[in-house]
Order: sequence, then C-alpha cells, then structure tokens
Amino acid sequence: MSLLERSSEDFVKTPLVVWIQSYLDTPIKSNTDIVNGVLLKDVLMLIDHATFSGIPLRNNVDDITQRAQNLSEILFTIKRFYQEKLQQLIVMKMPDVLLLAKEPENELSYSEMSSILLLILGCAIQCEMKEKFIEHITELDVTVQRGLVAYIQEITENPENVISYPVNDIPDMSLEDLIPLSLNLYYRVQRVLEQRDEYVETILDLALYNNNEDTMKESPNAHPSLSPHSSFRSQNILQANRQKVFNLQSELDDRSVAVAEMNKEINQLKQQLDNIRRENKRLTTEAAWVTTCRDELDVAKTQLENFNKVNAENAKMKERIRELEFCKNQYDELKQQFELIYEAKVELEEKMAGSSSLIDQYSKYEETNSNLQSQVDALTQEREDDHIRIRELVDQVAKLSREKQESMTACSTMNAELNGLRMQKQDDGINVPLLVEYNQTSSTDLLRLEKENKQLSLIIDNLKTGIPVDKIKQLKESNEQMSENIFQYKNMITTLTKIRNIVKNTMIEIGLKSYRNFMDKKE
Repeated sequence: MSLLERSSEDFVKTPLVVWIQSYLDTPIKSNTDIVNGVLLKDVLMLIDHATFSGIPLRNNVDDITQRAQNLSEILFTIKRFYQEKLQQLIVMKMPDVLLLAKEPENELSYSEMSSILLLILGCAIQCEMKEKFIEHITELDVTVQRGLVAYIQEITENPENVISYPVNDIPDMSLEDLIPLSLNLYYRVQRVLEQRDEYVETILDLALYNNNEDTMKESPNAHPSLSPHSSFRSQNILQANRQKVFNLQSELDDRSVAVAEMNKEINQLKQQLDNIRRENKRLTTEAAWVTTCRDELDVAKTQLENFNKVNAENAKMKERIRELEFCKNQYDELKQQFELIYEAKVELEEKMAGSSSLIDQYSKYEETNSNLQSQVDALTQEREDDHIRIRELVDQVAKLSREKQESMTACSTMNAELNGLRMQKQDDGINVPLLVEYNQTSSTDLLRLEKENKQLSLIIDNLKTGIPVDKIKQLKESNEQMSENIFQYKNMITTLTKIRNIVKNTMIEIGLKSYRNFMDKKE
C-alpha cells in the first residue's frame, strides 16, 4: 500500500469525514469523491434547504476549473449563511479551492478540505435544527464524538476562526463587551491590511517580472537586472523600517511629554499628601476628643438605661407585691374552704364507713333473698308437680273405684254362682275345692285394693293441705321489704359517690391554685 493510499484512508477516518458520511448514502473512499461539491451540497441542504438549494454547481466534475468554481460557490454561500443567519464573520484563512481542484489527494488538500468541513459543522450545530444535528452526533462512536467536540469548540469559541458581530445589539452592549470586540476587529483589520499589502507587492512583483520578460524578449543581449521581487521587497522593507523609526520617535516624544506631565502630577500629589497628613493629624486629635465624648455619652446612656431598668423592675415588684397580697387572701379563703371540705370529707368517710356494714348486710340480704327466691321457685315447681301427680292419682282412684265396683259386681256374681254351686254340691254331693280356692283369692285381691285406696286417699289429703299459705305470704313480704332496702342502699351509694367526686374535684382545684401561686412566686 502506497503512502498516498494510506493518507487517503486516514483522511476518510477523520471525525469530520465520518460525520459527513453519516448523512450520505454514497460511500466516501477518498477526497476526490467530495471535492466536486455535489455531496457537500446535499449535506448543506439538510442544514438549510432555502439557503443552500440555490448553489449553482457545474456538471463536468472532472474539469479542474469547474470543480474550483463549485467549491467557490459553496464557500461563498457558507460565508453568506454565517453573516445573514448566524450573525458571524468568518476571519479564518479561506481554503485554497484551486489546490483542491488540481491535487485533491495532496496532504495540503486534506487540510483545506478539513477547513471546509469545519465550516459546514459550524453551520449545522448553530442552525435552527441544531438539536437534531447534536442528537445525531451523540449517536456516533465515542472517539468520533470527542473529535467533533474539539472541532465544535474550535469553530465556535476561537476568535481566530469566526467572530460574532451582533450589529443590532451593539447600542445595548456594555463597554466591557465592546472593548474585546473592538480589539479583535482592530487586529483583524490590521491583518487584512497586511495581507492586502502582501497581495499588492505580489501583484507588483509579478508585473515587474512580466515587464522584464518582455524586455528580455525584445533585447536578448541585455543583462538581467536584479530580481524585481527582491529589489522591490528591499525598498519596501527599508521604507517600513523608516516608518517604524518615525513611529517610535513619535511615541518616545509622546512618552517624554507624558513623563513630564506625570512629574508635575507627582509634585501636586506630594503637596496634596502633605495637606492630607496635616488634616489627618487634626482629624486624629478631633477624633480622640470625639471618642472621649462618645465614651462619656455611652457611660451616661448606660447609667440612664440602668436607672430606667431599675424603675421598671421596681414597678414590676410593686405589682408583684399586690398580686402576692391578693394571692395570700385567696390562699386564706381557699384554706378555710379546704378545712370545711375536709370536715365534710371526714363526715362522709364516717358515713361511708357506717354504710359499709349496711352494704354488707345488703349483700347478705340479697344472697338470702336469692336463696329464698330459688326455694320459692323450687316449691312452686314441686307444687305444680304435686298438682300433676294429684290429677294422675285422682284418675287412678277413679279407675280403681270403677275396677273395685266391677270387682264387687264380679264378686257378687261369683258369690251367687258359688252359692248356686254350693247348693248344687249339696244336692249332688260333689267335692269342689277349686271353686273354694278361687273364692279365697278374690277376697285377698279385694282387701289389697281397699288398702291401696286408703293409702291414695291419705296422699291426696296430705297434698291438699301442702305448704301453709301463711308461710308463702311471709316469704313474699320479706322479699318486697328486701327489695325496698336494696333500692334505698343504691340511692345512698349514688349520693356518697357524688359527694366523693365533688370533694376530689375541690381538692384538685385547690392543688392547682396552690401550684400556680407557687410558680408566680418563683417567677
């Protein structure tokens, strides 16, 4: 791989070319691909279509002249965009479009093309769609981003390349902003004048050189004179040196005059300094006297303030004494109330102590009442059970009476039959022991039934007599009396509880008043 190919590949990998390539569909393989200006115009139209769409480009991109004209048109439109849209002036050396058109793969051509790409980058990051272009830059590789950041700082912050000229804002600019702007413009104008002089000298040298060539052609035997370029350059240098000497002499004279004026000013300042020193001594003396008076005045003010404070404290103490007397009277009244309340409390406690026995009796009566109530309930239940049993026994007695009647009827029938049989026996003389045995058994059953009937009658009589009515009435009266006693005891307990709460609240109020009086005394 040749050195030229290596340089071309390195140029294509530079951050500016990579950034331009990110907006193009056609790959850039060398500087020759973009030196014709067509691809550059496509990128510029993305920045501002209205401004850059009217760039007239020549179609024959292989012609050196047309390529140079295309680049010149692009640079002219870029300068107009900076001036009209961005309010900036390009002061950097413009790229050599002739060199780019002739030798695009030269090292110098790479540098010139980088300058054009740098100007395009400045247009992109300062146009109306700068956010879009900046966001696109952040999507590139990190190394490319770092390189582009350095180029952006160079095109926006370096006054050697571009300067701002806010014409509309100049009347509103402060002196601090105008001074650096004026100095920068002054140095730029000076450099432009120097470049103009160099170009004029170059033009004169070329004109003299052409005249000498014409003279040499007309008179070949003529001896060539010294180099017109060198002779004219020497004269210009001598004239420039003389001008510099004259300027230095003028500057020296001006500085001598300035030194003399400064000496006069120094003498005047010395006199003023002496006057100021004397005035300072006088003012120092007066200041000492004023300080003494001020100190005495401060002492008097301090004494007056102390006197006022003492008077105020005295008035406060008098007011406090009156408050203490009032509190003392209140304390005496509260003390008397407390003694009365304490006596009432003692009486109530005695009453409560006496009522405790009543409460115990009440609890005992209540327990007895509950026991009696349970007994009454049990007796009532037993009475109901007895009534049920009585009904059952009455039914049984009635049943037994019917059975007895039936048995007696049967017995009479059987007796009649027995008599008939007995008579028949006597007539027939037959032995009938079975009938006799049957008659005996019936008699036994009849006796047993009569005995049970008597027992049931006794039970019914006992149940009818039952519990005495007087005892039930006595239990009811005792129950009613105990209920009245319970109601009275409850009322007494409620009254004692209210009195106890009143005594408790009174004691709390007395304690709070005593605490407040104590805190007031403490303050």
